Amino acid sequence: MNQFRFLRKNIKEELISNLKDLSYIKSFTIVGSFNSSNSIDSISDIDTVIIIDKLTEDKFNEIISRVKKTNLKKLGLADYSLNINSTFGPLKFDSKSSIVFHLMIYDIDGHINHVENSPFTCFDWELSKPILGLHLKQIYRVGSLQLNDIISSRRGLESYLNDIEEGVISYREYEFLNNIPKTVKKKHYLDSKHILEYSYHITKNLLLNFYKVVNQKNISLEVEDLLSFYRGLTDKLNDEIEFVEELNQWKRNKVKIPKAPIKRVKKFISNFFSFIKETNKNTSNIYFFRHARTPLNDGSFLGVGRDPDIIFPKDFNNSNIYNIGYSSSLLRSKNTLKLFSVKQSKTDERINEINYGELEGKNIFELKREYKLIYDKWDKMLDPRFPGGENQQDVIERLEIFLSEELFNNKNKEVLVITHLVVMRALIKLLWDVEIHLIHRIKLQHLSSIDLFLDY
Repeated sequence: MNQFRFLRKNIKEELISNLKDLSYIKSFTIVGSFNSSNSIDSISDIDTVIIIDKLTEDKFNEIISRVKKTNLKKLGLADYSLNINSTFGPLKFDSKSSIVFHLMIYDIDGHINHVENSPFTCFDWELSKPILGLHLKQIYRVGSLQLNDIISSRRGLESYLNDIEEGVISYREYEFLNNIPKTVKKKHYLDSKHILEYSYHITKNLLLNFYKVVNQKNISLEVEDLLSFYRGLTDKLNDEIEFVEELNQWKRNKVKIPKAPIKRVKKFISNFFSFIKETNKNTSNIYFFRHARTPLNDGSFLGVGRDPDIIFPKDFNNSNIYNIGYSSSLLRSKNTLKLFSVKQSKTDERINEINYGELEGKNIFELKREYKLIYDKWDKMLDPRFPGGENQQDVIERLEIFLSEELFNNKNKEVLVITHLVVMRALIKLLWDVEIHLIHRIKLQHLSSIDLFLDY
């Protein structure tokens, strides 16, 4: 075992010793470069992902306090200072002779939300084994990556670049009011080093993310191997590959500084996304939408027992033209379909909302009071049927039949499916193998979508 591997092992053991008695910690994982680096000075910080049961200010501060107890002298790092970065985003707090613990603390709901909104980041995290508690996959795993996961990131990247051009970087951190967390956006002024760091971060990760989608592999490539893959794939990104090579050389030796990084990153993003869109033409696109809001989406159980019309949205605009559009047999799904341009329409009961049976029209408080047995079974992570109705597994099974008999045998390029919340949760379960007792936590707004891109 070389010297740094020994140090890495001791740092993990020190963290475990400081945190292991905190029963609310469900998972603690060190991710990123710390796991593969050869020296402590070659990493900017030690990225840690901590998942707890329910986030409060007291728990948040207790974790930070425990990590601050890390004894650097005991670890042979007496000449180093210890810093804590508890923000979210690419902000770096490293300085010469410092050890920075980047503590990314989420509760279970926060982690689920992060997986859904930042699948590539969380996919990378899943490469690492936990040092305490559950593997991140056991809490909520990233499923198969789609091209749209890359396409949807463009707006955020351009906002990010505008920050860098102004000499600032946006990041987020928790603020607490009455022990309840709120995530707030802040800005930090940058120097020229950070502009290059973030240019490298953006370009390398975009290339790596597309590689992962194409190969459906969760691996981390060396930059040289990644660029070799693109050279063999296309000649449309030659200038972009050259820019990433320059950034990689700077990253290694910090000597030769690439010229005009902001201008070239913007060009990189523009050309790369044009390449992605061209690639996307060779796939079949299937878009699942939750229906528009109705007057009965008021917190009561709304399944198949009531059939309200939608509140027609004033500002909804979707310019796509779909070859075929599916709706459920319920009015709210049928009339939502009319908001879209489709060449052919079909109705299918297999994508109806769950049947709540006797619970139709009641709310969660009435369920707890009148049907306590159901609530107790949920507490035990079971999937009971609603009296006179269905359970989640019933919805999953009819959705599977719909997918196999309709969608996966349908070679149309653009397919639209207007369905319901529980059906979309079932879709997420099928695509990403989410534990069935967790899918009720998934929140999807009306007219939000899940997009699939399939190669035939």
